[in-house]
Amino acid sequence: MNPAASKYSFSNPQEDPPLGRPPPIDDSNLLSCKSFLASFFPAGEIHSMEAGKRTKPPKYLCERCTNCCRWPGDVKVSEKEITAIASFLEMEEAEFIGTHTRLRSDRRGLSLIDQPDGACIFLDGQDCKIQPVKPQQCRGFPNAWNFPGWREVCEATEI
Repeated sequence: MNPAASKYSFSNPQEDPPLGRPPPIDDSNLLSCKSFLASFFPAGEIHSMEAGKRTKPPKYLCERCTNCCRWPGDVKVSEKEITAIASFLEMEEAEFIGTHTRLRSDRRGLSLIDQPDGACIFLDGQDCKIQPVKPQQCRGFPNAWNFPGWREVCEATEI
């Protein structure tokens, strides 16, 4: 018998399933399955995986703790957002791009630069210098999207 074929035998349920066939979902791996699916969908699209139950994800009210502004990562800015922010700051777009943005880590666009401590360049104490025109990514957190572990750092209250 081919040694590779025997590895995927169903005679022992503890062994890996055949390639292309996912393992059954049970209580022992439900959390990891939810985490895996959540990595592909915006916040809230995968909220309840219990059979026959559909629940709406909770909504949160931002308390302006600014902890999300200090979290590492890209703050994506679109062309429209660049125009709005540059105008708000009374700058030419080219100047804004050159002084306040960088190439995103995925190399698919621009992101706001960080302060030396990793905080957003527009965070000033507990205030956002561009609050009226802040990027959609900032406006959408944590209801439109969030990141693993966000509840440990974010002070938003459930409404």
